[in-house]
Amino acid sequence: MLTVATSSAFDGPTKLIFPHLEGNSTFPYSLLGLGDVVVPGLLTALMLRFDRLCRSTRTDGATEYSSTHLLTKPDKTYFSTCIASYIFGLALTAVANGVSKAAQPALLYLVPSQLISIFLVSFKRSEIDLLFNYKEEIMDNTSAVEPEN
Repeated sequence: MLTVATSSAFDGPTKLIFPHLEGNSTFPYSLLGLGDVVVPGLLTALMLRFDRLCRSTRTDGATEYSSTHLLTKPDKTYFSTCIASYIFGLALTAVANGVSKAAQPALLYLVPSQLISIFLVSFKRSEIDLLFNYKEEIMDNTSAVEPEN
């Protein structure tokens, strides 16, 4: 992975480079690849949509889900959980890099930390079935009326 990330064959925005805190390394930088940002970012964006679309209103212990209140301020519990667990996963990756003194794939720590935290939150809120059955309805553009010229 390090060979691919540091290759000069493709010179594009594929990595974020941070200097090591310790200067006595063979490669003086820490790398965060584009996939280490995009894949968890997609999961975070999906959880933001899940929060927004499935905003819960709790009354008398029962949970009702409604998609009609999209203009009100949504509950961002899953989104906040994803952001916090991404930061935790990055810290865990940095610790693993320091302990092993070798490059570690960040996704090995980022994705499990996000998934575990999402599952724990959904289990605690009794929304695990809703999370697993989450679908977004796709609007059909063929039924739209086209303006006449």
